[in-house]
Amino acid sequence: MKHAMTGISVNVIERAIGISGVLFNSVSLLLYILGLSVLNFQFQGDRIKVLGVMLDRDYPRLIGTVPDPNFYIFYNTLFFTYFLCKRNSLLNKAGLLLCILTNILTFSRGGLLAVTLIVILYFFMNNPVTQIKLFFGFLTSFTIIGYVVIFYLKFDVMRIIESRINDFSQDGGSGRFVLWERAWDYFSSNVWLGIGAFNFPDYNELHYGEYIHVHNMFLDILAESGIIGFALFIVFIITLGVEIMKKKVIKANTYLFLSLLAIIFQMMSLTLIINEMLFMYLAIVAVLISIKSKSFTTLESSERRSYEKVTSSEGGYI
Repeated sequence: MKHAMTGISVNVIERAIGISGVLFNSVSLLLYILGLSVLNFQFQGDRIKVLGVMLDRDYPRLIGTVPDPNFYIFYNTLFFTYFLCKRNSLLNKAGLLLCILTNILTFSRGGLLAVTLIVILYFFMNNPVTQIKLFFGFLTSFTIIGYVVIFYLKFDVMRIIESRINDFSQDGGSGRFVLWERAWDYFSSNVWLGIGAFNFPDYNELHYGEYIHVHNMFLDILAESGIIGFALFIVFIITLGVEIMKKKVIKANTYLFLSLLAIIFQMMSLTLIINEMLFMYLAIVAVLISIKSKSFTTLESSERRSYEKVTSSEGGYI
C-alpha cells in the first residue's frame, strides 16, 4: 500500500480519501435502505443480515459493505476525521453529513463513544469562531438526520436509545466484560509470553464452548503475547504518535492524529490488529511523513544556501 502511494502528491492522496469516503458511505447507506425495504421495515430478529442492514436484537443496524456494524465505524474513522478537519468543499461537507448519518445508524455504543470523544477534542482544539461554526454545523446535521430517520426511515428513536442504554446494564457490553475477565485469567497463567498469538478464540472454545475474540485489542495482545508482546505493541503505538507529532503532521494533517486517537479508543472494544483499513491508515501516515520530511530537508537546505550566500556576499563587501 505504501509503495503504491509513493511519488503521489499529498493533494492527490487526500482527494482520493475524500472521494472514497463519499462512495463508501453512499453505497452503504443505499444498501441499508434497500435492506430495510426488503424487510418491509419490520425489525424483529437477531443476527439477520439483509444487504446493508443487520437485525441485532430487533435493532436495524447498518453494516453497509462490511460484515459487522461495530467494524463499520472503524472503517469509517479515517473518512470521518478527514471530512471533519477538511470542511472546505461541498463534497467534504456532504461526506461529513453522510459519515455522521451512517455512524449513528450502526447503533454501535463503543464506536459512537469514540467518535464523540474525538469531536469534543477537535472542538476544543479550534478557536472560538471555528467552534461556533462547528456547533451550528452539527446542529444542522442532526436536524437533517433526525428528519430522515424519523419521517423517512420511520424509526422510534427514543425507544431505540432507551433500549440500547438498558441493554448495556443487562448484557455486560454484549458479553465483553466476561470475555475481558477470561483474557485476564489467561494472561495471569502465562504472564511473560501469553497463550500464543491468535489463540484466545480456540482457548475460549475449548473451555467455554464459544469461538469468539476478546473484543479488546490491548487485553487480546496481553493474553496472547504476554508482557513482552504487549510492551512491544505499546512501543509501536507510542512511536507512531511521536512521529505524527514530531513531523508536525498534527498541524497540517490533524485528521491523522484524530484518527489515531479514535483507533486507540476503538481498540478497547474491538479486536482489529490484522485489518486492511488499519494497514491503509499506517501506509498513508508513512507516506505523508516521508513527504513532509523531504519538504523540511529541502527547505532547510534552501535556507542554509541562502544564509551562506548572504554571509559570503557580506564578507566580500567588507
